[in-house]
Amino acid sequence: MNIKLDHISIYCFDLDKSVAFYINVLGLESKPRPSFDFPGHWFNIGNGLELHLISGRNEDKNALPTTRNIHYAFKVENALEFNKKIDQLGLTKIGPKYRPDGVIQIFIQDPDGYWIEITE
Repeated sequence: MNIKLDHISIYCFDLDKSVAFYINVLGLESKPRPSFDFPGHWFNIGNGLELHLISGRNEDKNALPTTRNIHYAFKVENALEFNKKIDQLGLTKIGPKYRPDGVIQIFIQDPDGYWIEITE
């Protein structure tokens, strides 16, 4: 059996706010989405993969996990340059720091509290 990752879906409190984050901060490109019976938004994230935002999240935001142990990562050409953008936007972050293998990591959170690693 040949199995490959197709997409990641995340559940959003405020779809418009999340869409703006993924476009303006990460520079993702929107893609057409089928007419489901619930609101959402799709993005291309490279190599044929997609990020799907699904609207309707409503649990207590204070009850969300605060750990980075569950996260997904985007690779950029220059993490330190991207870090400047993060600073200019005033986003909360962890890092930049170096993994034991020398790769730079920066962690940010999207509007829904999902941790995103930026690496190069």
